[in-house]
Amino acid sequence: MKIAIKLSSLCIGIVVGSVLWPQFAIAKTATEIGQLAKSVTVLIQGPDTGSGVVIRQEGSNYTVLTARHVLDAAGNYEVVTPSGQKYAVPSQSIRKLPGLDLALFQFNSPEKQPIATLGNSSTLQEGMPVYVTGFPGQGSTINALAYNFTEGQLTARSSKP
Repeated sequence: MKIAIKLSSLCIGIVVGSVLWPQFAIAKTATEIGQLAKSVTVLIQGPDTGSGVVIRQEGSNYTVLTARHVLDAAGNYEVVTPSGQKYAVPSQSIRKLPGLDLALFQFNSPEKQPIATLGNSSTLQEGMPVYVTGFPGQGSTINALAYNFTEGQLTARSSKP
């Protein structure tokens, strides 16, 4: 379980690195990046808890990218936006990407949601700053659900696209 939680955080961190890179490549501070990341990061609640990033809007439908394992358990899920609003995640909108620990889902919101700008992860290089954001699961060192933002460095890139 601890490995899954760490992988979820790592996945969202890499997502933040590659999704937000074009937005923070123009000399933004870690604080500015943190504010931007927080505005597009959502909490996913249900049989499991996790984090996601809002990546697309089509009318009042929003698409979220998350880790596949966050949505593996059968049951009802809801998304909690940065403003605290809760929206149901229709099970038919969940799409798990084959061979990857990634999934997409949609939710409907009459409230306008901030959208992350997708970047090109092939431009990332080892040593570049990476920001891990999200809601890590509770465990021995974390005893309450709270938003976290951490700065680090990209140490490796997968050769798998």
